Amino acid sequence: MQNQATLREATTTEMAKILGIHIRTLQKLERDNWISGKIGHDRWDIGRTTRYYLTHIELEAITSRR
Repeated sequence: MQNQATLREATTTEMAKILGIHIRTLQKLERDNWISGKIGHDRWDIGRTTRYYLTHIELEAITSRR
């Protein structure tokens, strides 16, 4: 059985799969400060990263309507 921390964390590969994006896209979004949630080398907080990604998608949709 996995512990609580393991259930809330993912590797970069796992996080990209969860979000449905390429690993490089996830890394670029983090580098460009669109996503926060990296908690260490190759470790991401799933909830925080997902919230930031959804906010990024919403902002992208709003600005593309103009």
